[in-house]
Amino acid sequence: MSRYVEGDWESDEFWQLHMGRWDRNMRVAVTSKRGQQALRDLRAALLALPEKRLISGALCTVGMSKDIEQDKAEVAAGQRSWRWTCDLEADIARDGGEGVCAIGALLWHANVKKGMDPTAAFEELPLIYSGDGNGLDGTAREAAARTSMTMTLAWMCAYENDETFRECTPEERYEKYLAWLDTKIVDPVTTGKEA
Repeated sequence: MSRYVEGDWESDEFWQLHMGRWDRNMRVAVTSKRGQQALRDLRAALLALPEKRLISGALCTVGMSKDIEQDKAEVAAGQRSWRWTCDLEADIARDGGEGVCAIGALLWHANVKKGMDPTAAFEELPLIYSGDGNGLDGTAREAAARTSMTMTLAWMCAYENDETFRECTPEERYEKYLAWLDTKIVDPVTTGKEA
């Protein structure tokens, strides 16, 4: 399930102008010193993950199985009606288990670098699940608030994870995401320029 919701561009007479501004802001976000450092940090976070896989549709599902079981028990007992956690359970099963998206990996790695236990660092991350309406915007806002990444760059990184590599398995998504990052990161050794 995607966290991306397209706008109705046809109803906006200035859509071409807005798209041009978005493209320009994206180029600046990627090529700036700040953006390049954020992308290098993201790459380091992916390499540090204990399991080389990325989920889609949520920031972090690690530890969610116990919450899903509690919700199912409450639904079965008549304490509440159906909840979106049923969709989350299906998404976790589709992904072959719990995990994090690329932005989740970045936030996890930042906590680990601060000295947090890796398991506790996963459990500290919010869910931010597409099924509960938070979406890409919530993921990007979380990254922008907790790292040096701009909102524009964070949104692009979340979009790549969920949309560009939507049809991939978590393991394929991990490999393709790393390859995509490598095309965006300027290597100061080969270009002779500081990033």
